[in-house]
Amino acid sequence: MAIGSELEVQRRFFAIVATSLAQYIDNQRLSGVTDTTEIEFPSASLDADAKPRFRMSLPPALIHRDLGAAHVFYHDVAGRGFEFGLRRFLDLHLRSDDVFVDVGAHWGIHSLTAATVLPHQVSVVAVEVHPYNAARLRRWVELNGLDGDVEVIAKGIGERNGVARLWMSGSTMGHSLRNDGQEPGSQAIDVSTTTIDRLISERPHLRWRRFVLKIDVEGNELEALNGAQHLFATEDVAAVIWEKSAFYAPAQQARRDRAIWEFLDSRGFRHFRMENENLGGRFLPVEDRSVLCNVFSLAPGFDSKERYG
Repeated sequence: MAIGSELEVQRRFFAIVATSLAQYIDNQRLSGVTDTTEIEFPSASLDADAKPRFRMSLPPALIHRDLGAAHVFYHDVAGRGFEFGLRRFLDLHLRSDDVFVDVGAHWGIHSLTAATVLPHQVSVVAVEVHPYNAARLRRWVELNGLDGDVEVIAKGIGERNGVARLWMSGSTMGHSLRNDGQEPGSQAIDVSTTTIDRLISERPHLRWRRFVLKIDVEGNELEALNGAQHLFATEDVAAVIWEKSAFYAPAQQARRDRAIWEFLDSRGFRHFRMENENLGGRFLPVEDRSVLCNVFSLAPGFDSKERYG
């Protein structure tokens, strides 16, 4: 899509979201709302009594200008839920005593989904490197009284412990630790980094349980997996949900993609994608490995569904 066309699509989407937000404020009879007022809204994820499983809050100013905030608000208030397909996968497959590791948690949509599918039975480790996002993630966890179920880790994930440069995008989403391919004019801050192996080794109560990983780190997926070698060798990793992206020059991207596929293939994982990431639908084998999507890599014996919807 041409840049001009993409900007026009975004402009129209923001207009739709603005109308939806105004209607929501009116329907909820909220008074005295300003651009900075924290407006609470329910998740589209429902419990057995058809009640929202958790709540979120965002100020109108952020919903009006940030694409990530606009999508989260609109899809949960007016649709089936932001990234419904992934959330439906978690709803259908998380079991009591599972550990869900959410790497690149943003504000915690998937962490809150995992923590509320079986209340107080799933341990969630939500890892978010950006300071503002991590603070809002903590706020949402506290808003829902899930402090005992969701641990927030404000660090970056890679293949070693230390300090790295976090390149920030123009949105609340899209920040990255990768060393090249940043957006023009991007700014960077220094952040602490660790590995998935280190996180688990420091939390012995998580050992000897079944793990489901979600890795969405804007082109740093290979490093995240390389830092989880011990976890894959010693624990039951049932599923890895990761973003197949393209942030590097073609030859470099191809090398990185091959390394990720080899890491998972060598451990017997099978790979699938959702027919539609926001609507769910059929669960399709990944036959074209160049396609850009959320990949659901499933361990041998994992009993997937034909449809998620």
